[in-house]
Amino acid sequence: MLVEEEIIVNAPADKVYDIVKDMGRYAEFIPSLKEVTVLESGPNYTITKWVSKVQTFTLQWTERDTFFDDDRRIEYKLVEGAMKKFEGKWLVEPQADGTTKVHLDVDFELAMPALRDFLGPMAKKIMRDSLKALLQGVKAESERS
Repeated sequence: MLVEEEIIVNAPADKVYDIVKDMGRYAEFIPSLKEVTVLESGPNYTITKWVSKVQTFTLQWTERDTFFDDDRRIEYKLVEGAMKKFEGKWLVEPQADGTTKVHLDVDFELAMPALRDFLGPMAKKIMRDSLKALLQGVKAESERS
């Protein structure tokens, strides 16, 4: 299931991108996200472990986040965990008026049959709500002076 969201941020693109790259802070922005731990980092990547609580289920997964700093773009992909598929990208784009457009998408498929059966059509809404919360958090943090 593909979910895409965008937001306009009243801050410079480089500032916004630096906040987006700090994935360890994402739990501050998404209520269902309990923690994000950076397991490994290199010059243009991190390996991060995520723990999220959705309804009565705790989901854990590990992803590889690849940074394309010149383009202010991040691509991420599942390494292992509760999802059958989990991948997407961030695009942080400066606009002519000095604002920044932030695009976030995720393409996911739940692996656990019990979770798929329980969440069913709500899964896409839960993911959309999480993306919106994350983007609102990035916006609020970026627009602080």
